[in-house]
Amino acid sequence: MKLFLIFISVYFSIINEIYSQWFWQNPLPQGNDLHSVDFIDEYTGWAVGAAGTILKTTNGGLSWFLQQSNTSNNLLSVDFVDANTGWAVGEAGIILKTANGGSDWFTQLRDSTFGLYAVDFINTTTGWTVGDNGIILKTTNGGSDWFIQTGGYSFWL
Repeated sequence: MKLFLIFISVYFSIINEIYSQWFWQNPLPQGNDLHSVDFIDEYTGWAVGAAGTILKTTNGGLSWFLQQSNTSNNLLSVDFVDANTGWAVGEAGIILKTANGGSDWFTQLRDSTFGLYAVDFINTTTGWTVGDNGIILKTTNGGSDWFIQTGGYSFWL
């Protein structure tokens, strides 16, 4: 009997070590602060937040699932122009883009001299982002290139 109890104890210790992983239990699907949300219709939307968090819903917000942003920078704004094409911006001047509904995100710009607080696109090619000290960046080619525009004044958020 003693040998059996030792065997069970060792067995569960080994199994626990093999299968143990850290994951959010509450709140699900994650617990980071969220800073921005954007919906393209009544069902499909994205939210971004602290530590590179990106969430997507396809049922009007009843449930959300995580998307991999590949950054730990805080994301402060998100904007989608259609079901596939979207951008997220945040601290350290990061601009992320997806062309497949968020399945993959890639970095378009990272400039640690300023943070970015908001992003807005009017179509798949033309958009703006604003940030620290009144910086305004504009793109006319979907974010491949970003150009500084003069804002006329500086401000702190």
